[in-house]
Amino acid sequence: MPIILRVPLTLVHDSEYHLALMQATRLSKNDCAIVISHTGTDVDTLAIAQALQENQVPMIIITSFPKSPLAAFGEVKFFSISEDFQYRSEALISLTSQIAINDCLYMLVAQYFGNKADQVLQGIRKTISKKHPK
Repeated sequence: MPIILRVPLTLVHDSEYHLALMQATRLSKNDCAIVISHTGTDVDTLAIAQALQENQVPMIIITSFPKSPLAAFGEVKFFSISEDFQYRSEALISLTSQIAINDCLYMLVAQYFGNKADQVLQGIRKTISKKHPK
């Protein structure tokens, strides 16, 4: 359960289903969840979204299919649609799009926090440089 450290928020990422489901039951309407699925039809992902909805957790949904069951759960939705699948699988291109969306969300959060985010990052760099000087 890695914690994202570069902004002044507590952010948790769970890629393992059972941990994500447990985390979903611990969140509340004061939190926000980002739920990602290429198809938006994965049963495990939908179970997580259902648990989040039961706890009134606002959700940002990232999927490739606007009419998927998962998309219906989102207050905010990003669609990583890709039609260029002649040379690569659609899912791989969608994954790249989803990573770009995640990066944009991170940059928006860092920009929102401005100097506070800069201070967090400077503190991390200072600590790391003690172990790994230039």
